[in-house]
Amino acid sequence: MGRCVGKEWNCGQSIEPDAGKQSRIVCRQYDEFRKTGQLDITDDDLKFATLMYDAVIWFQDYFFGQMLLDSWENAKREYVPRRKNSKNAEAYAQLPETFSVNDVMRVLDIEQGAAMKQCQRWALHGFVERQKRGRYKKAVREIVV
Repeated sequence: MGRCVGKEWNCGQSIEPDAGKQSRIVCRQYDEFRKTGQLDITDDDLKFATLMYDAVIWFQDYFFGQMLLDSWENAKREYVPRRKNSKNAEAYAQLPETFSVNDVMRVLDIEQGAAMKQCQRWALHGFVERQKRGRYKKAVREIVV
């Protein structure tokens, strides 16, 4: 909601949400608006509001249009999808194509039981294939989180 406000006066009464259309009308009919709170909207008022709307849009396009288009193009060029790296994904990337539980212990800096459990989890999710006891082969190049 807009308010009828000017340099010399402040009527303090709320006007309709279309304050852009109504401010000209309020200023033209200020005395009557102050008494009744009512406004008479004529076809000329609507034409003026449309003219002002078109002028504002044209000026915004004229002054900021190319700059806005350029910023969108720059954003498209510079966009890089966000990737979240986890400790497991980073460790997986450091492992050789075929690795042992000892390699996992070394890369993740964990004990043997935890390393075996991590290998089991990777196998369960399809990231690795078990070749033999304690030996695994990567099934995917990288883990994407």
